[in-house]
This record gives sequence, structure tokens and C-alpha cells, in this order.
Amino acid sequence: MHNIKNVQMEIGKIHKTLPQLFESHPQFDVAVVNSPRNGLGPQCIEQVSKFSPRSIVHIASFNDHLLDDLKSFAHHQYRAVFVEPFDTHPGTPYFEVLCYLIRR
Repeated sequence: MHNIKNVQMEIGKIHKTLPQLFESHPQFDVAVVNSPRNGLGPQCIEQVSKFSPRSIVHIASFNDHLLDDLKSFAHHQYRAVFVEPFDTHPGTPYFEVLCYLIRR
């Protein structure tokens, strides 16, 4: 639709799709991940980090799991340079956060 040729989208459980993706594409410039409410977790973040993307766009629910994920990304040499909350559930205490991380 937008005539972009160098993008690949995978849908599914990230812990199942990432190992297969790594075999065919061992490096990315940018990774975009949308984590479940319970976060990505350290093993998944380690798998994403194996690709050595220059930047990561992480979309997550704002909760303790997001903070744990950001700490884990920091352990793998990524730092958040932009964090923007947005309200996807008006009238509730829940909101999502867009985090832009870059490799140190």
C-alpha cells in the first residue's frame, strides 16, 4: 500500500516467531514490539537484542512489567530516549506507553 519493500511483519507469540526469524534475518535496523500486559520478559528481550537493532519501538501497558522490561533492555545496552503515554481506554486507569529505545 505504501510501497515499502524492506519491512517484514510477524504476528504471533514472540517467543515462537523470533527464533525462526533470526535464522532468516540475523539483523534489523528497527524492531517494533507490542508486549502483552505481563511484559516481554527477560528471555524475549534477550532474543530481540540478538538482532542488534539500532532502535526499538516498544508499545506496552503502563505497569510494573513495563519498568522491568525497560531495565532488561538497559542490561542489553538499550536506553529509552522517548516515552509517551496514550489513553486507549478512556474512563479507566489503564493506558499504553510508546517507548523509543536506542542502542548505546
